[in-house]
Amino acid sequence: MGSSLRRRRTQMRLGSEKSCQFRIFTSFCTVLNNCGAAAAELRSHEYGRNPRRVIDLGPGVSMSHILKKLQEDLKTSLKGGKKERTSALRFLISQLQYARIEKQADLEDEDVLRVLSKQAKSRRESMEAFEKAGRLELYDKEKRELGVIEEYMPEQLGEEEIRKVLRSLIVDEGLEGITDLGSLMKDAMPRLQGRAEGSLVSQLAKEELQRVSD
Repeated sequence: MGSSLRRRRTQMRLGSEKSCQFRIFTSFCTVLNNCGAAAAELRSHEYGRNPRRVIDLGPGVSMSHILKKLQEDLKTSLKGGKKERTSALRFLISQLQYARIEKQADLEDEDVLRVLSKQAKSRRESMEAFEKAGRLELYDKEKRELGVIEEYMPEQLGEEEIRKVLRSLIVDEGLEGITDLGSLMKDAMPRLQGRAEGSLVSQLAKEELQRVSD
């Protein structure tokens, strides 16, 4: 009697575990399917079958001024048959789509500038690598794409202008040395977003903090 009861309990426990595993597996498959659908939708927007299709972020989307300009210029580029420029603009807009999905909200101009700054940095790094490798045709391509990106970015600040911003922040925040680098960068980057590369700002911030501590 006791043995039979134990067997029934074991069977019930195993059945419950299998049911739980099945529910987990089903949920996992649903997540994968949703992700796959989202990715497919993005690919269809970015690399749709119609080569003259303008990427649309969807109805009711509040676009930043820069993003609107990108969309308008893409239409003009398509009409003019400028394939390389069209490709560059399509890619930029697709990256903004990803950023909007990640943020789960409409993009403001500062969000757009953040994406553009990242893409500009990527092009500069590629240019440096291609130049070292002697791949001048690829270097020239990256340089042309960088030129397209920079059309939508504010004019880049010179070193002295960046230093003025950093010095002002150091005084205002009462920063005293290199240990305050994190605080300085946290305050400086929002002000310099899109107008200066992060690596350059970091370098100059270290120099200015070192000057303060000496």
